[in-house]
Amino acid sequence: MRQLEIAKGKNDVVIYGMPRWMEYDRISYDYFENLKLHVSCANFVDKDDIKVKEFIKKFYEEYGALPEEDAFKGYDLTLYFGRQLMKHGMYFKDVIDTETEQMLSTKFDFERNVTPEDAANERLDKVNYLENKYVNILKFEDYYFQKMN
Repeated sequence: MRQLEIAKGKNDVVIYGMPRWMEYDRISYDYFENLKLHVSCANFVDKDDIKVKEFIKKFYEEYGALPEEDAFKGYDLTLYFGRQLMKHGMYFKDVIDTETEQMLSTKFDFERNVTPEDAANERLDKVNYLENKYVNILKFEDYYFQKMN
């Protein structure tokens, strides 16, 4: 980071890094700020979001502790898939790619993956797998990570 800071000079630079960069504690956050660091991650909890604040309050009232990242993930997964089951029954997988929803720590935006051979033969009903294509993009600004998308 120090070398990048020196090399950039007066040029405007944006650095893209991996999610684990958010865990670094032995680096000056001035580098993150000056290099306009961006990272991608599957889950991000914006503690300024009103829905997140409500969840934290209710969680604390119920369990006497603050929720960790796994609590947000578990809540999001259970609520999203529970809603899908209620709405579409056991065949929710057939329409899940039409059910986009923003949750507390991520957004669910599924996409069907079809093999190239099946796509070429217009057999789009043969799904190889479903994938949540959404990724949070965070920027480091004002000395903390903020959601961009």
